[in-house]
Amino acid sequence: MHIPGVTNVVADFFSRHKPLSEEWRLNPEVVEMIWQRFGRAGLDLFASEASTQCPLWFSLAEESTTGQISY
Repeated sequence: MHIPGVTNVVADFFSRHKPLSEEWRLNPEVVEMIWQRFGRAGLDLFASEASTQCPLWFSLAEESTTGQISY
């Protein structure tokens, strides 16, 4: 059965707009538990301004933000 995108807005959005692979992150509470056990990380690799968990982070994208280093 075909449901037009106008009617099925949520499914239509997710089928057309896939999330960027770099735009996810671990739950900050889980990160804190890991850091308490193994020590705090000094930098966040393959992050973005929205996903970073550290003050210093590396990005695959060209972004100009404090703490970011383009890879």
